[in-house]
Amino acid sequence: MSHYAKAPTSHVTAAGACAVLLACSAAAPAADTSSLGNGSTAGAGSSAQAGQSSIIIPSGGGSGSRDAGGGSGGTGASASALPAGASALAGSGPGDSSACAVDTRNAELSPVNIVFVYDKSGSMGNPADGFDPAARWDPMRAGMQAFFADPSSTAISAVLSFFPVNGDLTTACNGPYDNPQAASPPGLALTALNSDQGRSSFVTLLGNTLPQGGTPTLPALQGGVRLAQKIASDHPGEKTVVVLVTDGEPGFYVDGQVVEGCVDNDVAHVSQVAANALAGSPSIPTYVVGIGPSLDSLQAIALAGGTEHATIVSDSDPAATSATFHETLAAIRSETFSCDFPMPKRPPGQTFESVNVAFKTSAGGEATIPRNDSCSPGGGWHYDAPAAPTKIVLCQDSCDQIQQDTQGQLSVVFGCATIVR
Repeated sequence: MSHYAKAPTSHVTAAGACAVLLACSAAAPAADTSSLGNGSTAGAGSSAQAGQSSIIIPSGGGSGSRDAGGGSGGTGASASALPAGASALAGSGPGDSSACAVDTRNAELSPVNIVFVYDKSGSMGNPADGFDPAARWDPMRAGMQAFFADPSSTAISAVLSFFPVNGDLTTACNGPYDNPQAASPPGLALTALNSDQGRSSFVTLLGNTLPQGGTPTLPALQGGVRLAQKIASDHPGEKTVVVLVTDGEPGFYVDGQVVEGCVDNDVAHVSQVAANALAGSPSIPTYVVGIGPSLDSLQAIALAGGTEHATIVSDSDPAATSATFHETLAAIRSETFSCDFPMPKRPPGQTFESVNVAFKTSAGGEATIPRNDSCSPGGGWHYDAPAAPTKIVLCQDSCDQIQQDTQGQLSVVFGCATIVR
């Protein structure tokens, strides 16, 4: 067996991931719903009162496998103030909490887990196979490293699984692809990106891995889906997705010809794996990112995986390739990131019309986010089902702004009449 053969291989943009402090603040809304400008502070009261319970999502700290108990206690980047044009966070500060607030409840945005199934075949940049690493491997690796190091990624956890594993054709087809840390080269199990050590582990691993081999996309995606399904089952309430990164169609160069190599290793069967993952329980969507020309066949995999289209990154300019790949991953992060959280249990006697949501930036600026059932114009929040809500859903404009301040604070306040836009 010689090296892998791949056919040569559009686009998604990012507001950062959200690692906000969600507290149930006993704070009262002020009288108006005016927008806060950059760095403004409204209201006299703090949205975090003494004696309140609160939790940070995610907490920073240790690293290593999240399922092994790592990934707590670090710090994330914080915005200096409300973003410019913060009309999406329209409202006033919480004001005097003694006026009408009666109780608080903790809340938590749903975390996101991304399983990367990452192509390291020879055509990605193995000089021994006649491929220049400066065209694909180096810029893609730089873009991937930038994504993991991005402070906006601190609210997610990720898995990195390379394919093919090193070895002969049989080994390449068998994996293991559902246990990346046991493979050769090793990948990383589910690891939180909320600490320097967690982020640097991905950056280092990518720097130490070199491309070689063919493209066993079918077994690689099958393994990635199995792992994603296990993660989703182990972490109910969290969103888990697969991101397939490749520079070509499935296949191997064997004796000068392109062959499947592994049984059913073709686009049609890979697409079926993605379709089954989406239809399964838990449902796992599959995103597809290709690098190189003439990779329209990858669109079928993304469509089957429920993500509409593959994103194709050009390899004509290394600097642009790296930047575009980073932007693409950031867009996937933004699309998958949750903008809702479970409706906290109401205190006795409280109705759904006595709930307010407030945001305090890491720099101290405060705003009450108005309820805005249509999410137009501007931002706000709404219930998933007004008559019997189970979730509070942030409008996209507000969610995008909040995601940019990873140490900001969201508060759910009971007792005061809901401010409505």
